[in-house]
Amino acid sequence: MDHSENGNYKSFEARKRRAKRAIITLAVLILLAGLAAGLLYLYEQENKVYNDYETVSVKEKSSGAAEYTRYRSGAMRVSRDGAEAFDEDGNLLWNVSYTMNDPIYEVCEKAAAVADRAGRSLYIMDGTGSSNPVETLHQIYAIDVANQGVTAVLMTDGADTYIDLFDIKGTKLVEIKSNANEQGFPVDIALSNDGRKLITSYLIMKDERMTTQITCYNFDEVGQNYTERIVGVYYYEQKFCPKVEFVNNNTFCVFLDDGMKVFRMEEIPKEPIFEKEFAQEIESVFYNESYIGLVLACEDGSARYQMEVYDLAGNQVLAKDLNDKYTEILVTEDEIIYYDNLNVVITKLNGMEKFRYQFSTNIDFFFPGGSSRKYLMAADEEIRMIELSQKKEETK
Repeated sequence: MDHSENGNYKSFEARKRRAKRAIITLAVLILLAGLAAGLLYLYEQENKVYNDYETVSVKEKSSGAAEYTRYRSGAMRVSRDGAEAFDEDGNLLWNVSYTMNDPIYEVCEKAAAVADRAGRSLYIMDGTGSSNPVETLHQIYAIDVANQGVTAVLMTDGADTYIDLFDIKGTKLVEIKSNANEQGFPVDIALSNDGRKLITSYLIMKDERMTTQITCYNFDEVGQNYTERIVGVYYYEQKFCPKVEFVNNNTFCVFLDDGMKVFRMEEIPKEPIFEKEFAQEIESVFYNESYIGLVLACEDGSARYQMEVYDLAGNQVLAKDLNDKYTEILVTEDEIIYYDNLNVVITKLNGMEKFRYQFSTNIDFFFPGGSSRKYLMAADEEIRMIELSQKKEETK
């Protein structure tokens, strides 16, 4: 090969390398552009703002005064003469008849329990249509239920108080007896999802000083090594605890009158994961398995309320002024829904308002319906599945 041939060969190899690099660079740019477009599309879909809706399906609902709570992908209706559950399409899953003066209720996955407050009637539903009535020996004050139907019942009889645990068939598993004059008055109870752990809140008055006692029980093998299965006790002087709750199977929250404390409890409780105190009055608390939220009264007049949401590590994920009146508030995987008898507002956890609407009929409930745009609501005599939409602006 002579010098000219060698030069042409080197020139050809250089052009080939440059062309290859250009093709690779172009392919990467196209890929990045496609990825960016895809991410932008997903972001726009996730952060769309809706101002209207379409009705997907309608079912007639039972008449009469009732309360509603979320039940799996649908809802559960509780009244003085019975309870019923239905799916997201309004189809009846099960119902049970009873007569109660003041029904209280709890749900955990497919299990549900309804009891007559100040009465002695308890019904435990397993989610298949079967219900098991229980007649308690003392007046019922509060209840909680686990996912397999184990139900904790807080009862009073004069100065004596009882916490009984029943299995799905109504067989008594555990009884915890105390005396209000000695151990204080019970305020609330919380049962873990698996029914193996129990938290109680007691109010103790001693020398005219108020103290809250939080007691943790373990009914599994670990609890056998502790006296009366008590695996942890916490005292909070000059504080009142109206509510305790297992937000998931191994995490419970103590809601005090001036804040909250979140604990991890796989078998025995440890020191709080995090705790928050607030100078403002707490108006509402709401939670799911991932988030805990509070609505605080604003004292400076800048807004009606301040809404704050935290994850279970204590990180604040949302702080937002709230000027709307509401009767119910709940948090889902990535949204907060609050509503009164006519108005519904849906806010994303990133603070963006997704939907605001004033309906012309009274709203009994408004729950997520299984997809990002569908919601289940009861209005007057109907149960509707609605899908959010965007109303086109009229052009002049």
